[in-house]
Amino acid sequence: MNKHTLYYNLRDAFAEEGCPICRLCSQAVDRYLDHLLYESVNDPGVRRNIRRSWGFCKEHAWQLQQKGDALGIAIIYQDVIATILRTLSRAQKPGLHFPTHWLRRALPGAASEISHQLAKRFAPAGECPACLHRAEVEYAYLETLLQHHADPELISLWRASNGLCWPHFQQALQLVQDEATFHLLIDMELAHLSRLCSELREFIRHHDYHFVDQGFGSEGDSWIRAIAKVSGWRNQH
Repeated sequence: MNKHTLYYNLRDAFAEEGCPICRLCSQAVDRYLDHLLYESVNDPGVRRNIRRSWGFCKEHAWQLQQKGDALGIAIIYQDVIATILRTLSRAQKPGLHFPTHWLRRALPGAASEISHQLAKRFAPAGECPACLHRAEVEYAYLETLLQHHADPELISLWRASNGLCWPHFQQALQLVQDEATFHLLIDMELAHLSRLCSELREFIRHHDYHFVDQGFGSEGDSWIRAIAKVSGWRNQH
């Protein structure tokens, strides 16, 4: 099977700490946000998609803020907020006024119904653009990993690494197409989880006052790696 950029990126990521898919996705989103601010901030199609999702999710909005491009961010969010204002103002048209005081007493559910209708109107019409980009990258790298499951170099790096985080392992399971890939995926995950579980037991043992003077080895940060393993690694660049 021909090897391409995704394969080599994946191979390099396995040599680093943490889940390689988390790392590659984080890098891809970082590049996406850079490109947005420096190349696409005035692109009508890009701005339309951002308006449809009411901006970015909390995680990616603050990642965008860390870029420090105040002007680009102001342009994006002035557009989003102006759209919210227009949408909110249209809710004041006569057909959407709340009932009068006497009518609310007669129809106690009317105000609630109108409020719920407005909530539906204000629901995002699209997903956070950075989340969509991340999902595309996740799929591409997981598919590449499974396609090259018989590659000796990749398997060796995979075995020596922290392995996939639990969320990406679950995603990979859904993409498996053959029995050999299935067994490899399970065997790898069992090996990585067993090793981490042993390190956690050792970390816990060292907190017993009988062994407190022994100090910690590689298991010293196992509690942090356990969080990352189960929930996913964050912002790896």
